[in-house]
Amino acid sequence: YLIHWPGPAYNTMNRRKDVLEEEGPWAYAKIPKENMMKTRAETWRAMEDALKQGKVKAIGVSNFTIRHLKNLKKTAKVWPPAVNQVESHPLYPNNE
Repeated sequence: YLIHWPGPAYNTMNRRKDVLEEEGPWAYAKIPKENMMKTRAETWRAMEDALKQGKVKAIGVSNFTIRHLKNLKKTAKVWPPAVNQVESHPLYPNNE
């Protein structure tokens, strides 16, 4: 299982460009920006529990930055993630 995206869930997929421009990318977020690090840690902990209980064979992350990984490592019991899926292609080389 993967935490697919380190960012917030949104209240709607129908996000208006004018609202985003005026209020920023967190305008439609279900979770405030200041709570995201805690939420990622709680999600990882739930995945660690599923792994310990034998409900899943492996846990990992997708689209996490180095900063996200460093913060998650501070509270993780299972480390490193079995998978660290990253986006990389000619139009987005992702050199980090």
